[in-house]
Amino acid sequence: MWIASFFCIFSEISYIHLQHLITIIFYTKMKKVKNISFWLLLMMSMTTVVFHACEEEEQPAEQTVAVTGIRLSKETLSLVTGAEELLIATVEPVDATDNTVTWTSSDAEKASVANGKVKAVAEGKATITAKAGNKTATCAVTVKDPPVSVVINGVKWATRNVDEPGKFADKPETFGKFYQWNRKVAWTVLGNVTGWNNTAAAGTEWAKENDPSPEGWRVPTVDEMNDLRDPEKVKFMFTKQNNTNGWKFIDKASGDSLFLPLPGFRSWYDGGLFAMGANAYYWHNTVPPKGNDHENAGCFNFDLYLITGTYEHRGHGYNVRSVAAK
Repeated sequence: MWIASFFCIFSEISYIHLQHLITIIFYTKMKKVKNISFWLLLMMSMTTVVFHACEEEEQPAEQTVAVTGIRLSKETLSLVTGAEELLIATVEPVDATDNTVTWTSSDAEKASVANGKVKAVAEGKATITAKAGNKTATCAVTVKDPPVSVVINGVKWATRNVDEPGKFADKPETFGKFYQWNRKVAWTVLGNVTGWNNTAAAGTEWAKENDPSPEGWRVPTVDEMNDLRDPEKVKFMFTKQNNTNGWKFIDKASGDSLFLPLPGFRSWYDGGLFAMGANAYYWHNTVPPKGNDHENAGCFNFDLYLITGTYEHRGHGYNVRSVAAK
């Protein structure tokens, strides 16, 4: 056995230096150097050819590292309809040969999942399952419709914009409809409109019969709008909610929050649509101080950076976010 191994090793060495040996062979023959045997060198060269055929030693097969477990960043989730949250899956061991994770939902009509991102579709329950190898981990998801109201700094606000007169939009991120001050006619936030009224409505406050808010709700006052941005009691910031630009207001005492989207607005002049996703105006029921332009009325302007109280032409199409009637 050891002899065969010797010849295999020797043959490899000889093969590497084959060209050098042949050169020496011919050099020796031509120069007739007596102390180097031509026949010995020739046999070495032949040995190179014969023993190079020895089989190479087999390499060990690559080891497969199986998945031993999988964990999720959360085992339970509670989301409101339309909300999204990302689950992180951790596969063990970290050097598993195949750490691919597949995601499924027990009821995609309640909560769907794609690459770990869970989306609350409708009120109900679903189980999200992550699988790697033959190991699984689950997260129980509960979906609830958003509450109709929330209290921020002592004021009870609707959680959604007014849509058609007497109705709220279906989600906090939904734009709802535009309204001209002290009028109950709803205007769409998308596309062109016809029959636009570019005059300013009369009145010193938004009349109850013209209020588009659902029953039990009304257009807010200027003081209530100011309370919403009181920095001592409310934390507010520009953000995105379900891919919709807007402002979020968080009551510092309770942690409850309110989201106002940025639908843009319609110009008083011709109803043209402007600044969708970058700006919004929300009416309040207050008119300018006596002596100011009677065609203007009070509102708050929300853009990507600031919230500003202002007075604008009553004919503009702005949003309404109602407060509970007292």
